[in-house]
Amino acid sequence: MSCLGINNTFRDVAIRAGAYTTDKGLIKYATTFFGKRVKKDVALGFTLHYFAEAKPCNASPEPAPTVLQRTGNPKVQIEIPPCMPTETPSPLPSATQLREAGARLP
Repeated sequence: MSCLGINNTFRDVAIRAGAYTTDKGLIKYATTFFGKRVKKDVALGFTLHYFAEAKPCNASPEPAPTVLQRTGNPKVQIEIPPCMPTETPSPLPSATQLREAGARLP
């Protein structure tokens, strides 16, 4: 089943279950592959990764943004993306190149 199919299945089951459930489709989630994976991630200390805004390569470097860590919440790590090259305009074609391409010159 695709990720979209899995999400749709859980959404449908949650809608059927309402706020309280005895639906076996929801209660047995912890024994599935995905349930076990989530339990392992939480036990190891789950970390959310966010990308900071990309800066041009010629800009002065800035320190990474600080994140307030709260007890009981997952760790958050800000990833600094590589710089993005500044765009250089492409050169205009010469008259010779335009003639070769069949363009009509005045």
